[in-house]
Formats: sequence, C-alpha cells, structure tokens
Amino acid sequence: MTENCEYAIQVQDVSKIYRLYEKPIDRLKESLSLTHKSYHRDFFALSNISFQVKKGETVGIIGTNGSGKSTILKIITGVLTPTTGNVRVSGVISALLELGAGFNMDYTGIENVYMNGTMMGFTRSQMDEKLPEWLEQCLTEDDRQLIGIVGTEAFLRLIDTYGGGNVYIPKNDRFERYARNKAIVAEFDGYNFRELAQKYHLTEMQIRVIVKDKAAAVRAKPVDGQMSLFDAPDEQNTDK
Repeated sequence: MTENCEYAIQVQDVSKIYRLYEKPIDRLKESLSLTHKSYHRDFFALSNISFQVKKGETVGIIGTNGSGKSTILKIITGVLTPTTGNVRVSGVISALLELGAGFNMDYTGIENVYMNGTMMGFTRSQMDEKLPEWLEQCLTEDDRQLIGIVGTEAFLRLIDTYGGGNVYIPKNDRFERYARNKAIVAEFDGYNFRELAQKYHLTEMQIRVIVKDKAAAVRAKPVDGQMSLFDAPDEQNTDK
C-alpha cells in the first residue's frame, strides 16, 4: 500500500479470521496432530474490507450486531492484527469502543482529561502545554473571571477538589460582618451597649443580639463591685 498524505486512514483488503473449535480439547489435538489434521472451522469476522478516510472527514460504520464494526475499529487502532491485508494510519489514533470509555467516575475532571490524553497518545508534557488551550474552549465567562482573580493553577485545584459539586462562596460583606461582630464581642464588658452601638453605627438592640452569649455569661458571673442590668430582680419575684 502506497502512503497518501491526503488520507488519515487507509484500509486495504483486510480480513480477520477466527478459528472456532467444537470442544476445547480439539485445539490441543490440532496442535499435536502429526498429520496436521484440522479440528476447527474458519469464521470470517471481516472479509476483504477496503476503504479510505480523508483528513478532516467524518465516517460512520453501520451494521448489525456481529457484523465486524468493533473488529475493524480495533484493527485500525492496533488493538487487533488483521489476518490478511494492510492498514495505514497517518497521525495519532486511539480506541474508545465502549459507552463511557475514557471517563472514570472516580476521577476528577482534570484526571479524566489526562487519562483521555494518554489514550490518544499525548505525553504528559504535551498535555500540560495544551491544557490551557483545551480549557479555554469550554470556559464560561464566570470561569474566566474566576481565573482572573485566583489564577489558572488555583482554578485547576478548585476543579480537582470541588468539580461537579455546588460550592457557596459568601459575599465580602459577610466576612466583614463576621469580623465586626467578633470585635464587638471582644470589646463588650457586660454594660457598654450604648458605646458599642455608637462606635459601630448600630442600635443597642443589634448589639444585644450580637453579644447575647457573652452577655449571658456576664450575667451568670458579674464583675465584683458592679451591678449589671441583668442583676435586676424579676417583676414576678419583687414581692418576696
């Protein structure tokens, strides 16, 4: 077969013959027979198949079960060798012959990318070089904004860790509110509601809600020599 740079795949007079034996012992008998007696019958999975696929062309192989579709694909990709005939492939080729082949549910998205790249014949360094280009083709505008904030390396780590899940990232004001409330609790001495409200531009009721737990602790253990508002007797107990 002469090589033609116009074609990505050239298949010429390819046949695949399997030997079928009635009993397992027949295979041994045939191999030990001094008279070369045949104990098998030939099954032609493929018989003199020839076709060509041009570069950039998409070709579908249609046939019933057992007609040899998977067999010819395995021969083209080098998984099987033909009994007769020749196959010439220009470029890198791989076999994905089963539903879900090339995708492992236990792997992260990036790990599946590297696994698929390996199956397609790429080296690790080639995949590292091409990964940003591959990602660019499937990134959304939100993805690009996130990369602009955290960088590509951190973005890939986020995909590896949280890819496929839902991650809630709170807004910045929530962090600011947490830091403010923490400072208020630290400055609270059991009595300075008004001062804290003025300092942090809140109402006294908001301050009481923020320091509720610490206020309860102060009420249970008042400072020596001071009487807290919480120490006032309940109205129900004033007659005692």
